[in-house]
Amino acid sequence: MFFGFNFEYVPQEQLKGEPKSMRVEREESLDATGNPITAIRYVQQVTEYRKDGKEAEHRTYRPDGTLSYRDLYEYEEDGRLAKVTTLDDTGTPVRVQTVYRTGPGMEEVVDVGPDGRERSRTMNRRDEAGRPLESTVTEMNHIQAHLALL
Repeated sequence: MFFGFNFEYVPQEQLKGEPKSMRVEREESLDATGNPITAIRYVQQVTEYRKDGKEAEHRTYRPDGTLSYRDLYEYEEDGRLAKVTTLDDTGTPVRVQTVYRTGPGMEEVVDVGPDGRERSRTMNRRDEAGRPLESTVTEMNHIQAHLALL
């Protein structure tokens, strides 16, 4: 199994230049029991970018090369993220995350499942530059996670 930097968590502002896409490949050289095997390399993720550098689409693949799911990104006129729609391998929506601005530096992300029911809410607080300061995830009316950056 390959261990190393996971590009999925690279903050957008750390990408240099004007990328059109980013491809992450994975190489496995051990089997499930830890024994060496002939290396198997496959595409794990592909991210496509808009001309302004924001994500347009993110696709995740299975080890056999088939599509697992894809995320489609929508933005407000001012460039802020408005919605992420996740589609399964058949193109069926399985999740919609909608971002609501609730005040200066505050946003609420509502996650809705394929049945139209709310699955979770995330409250985010950001500084003047838009960097995350605090995030609280609530599922089924119970706080599941709270992150505060000091």
